[in-house]
Amino acid sequence: MGEAVGAIIERLDDAFPDEWLLRWNLLESLVKIGERPDLSRRLERDLERLELRFDRLEPIATGLAYVRSLLAEGESRGRAFAG
Repeated sequence: MGEAVGAIIERLDDAFPDEWLLRWNLLESLVKIGERPDLSRRLERDLERLELRFDRLEPIATGLAYVRSLLAEGESRGRAFAG
């Protein structure tokens, strides 16, 4: 799945640089399956950038808080994540 997500991110960067919802969905999926923390960190940075780009008018920060809560749950169950 990691390779497919990487390809989607590249396409988003090229064609849809301000698309945040698909980026958020990709991040959530990666976190839930515990794959590719490097891509997860990149998506998180992209979403933080888009949060500022949209003057905090989109629910990006709320979505990031949710994903971070998933990470905290995973860490408390012993699943390590570098992001």
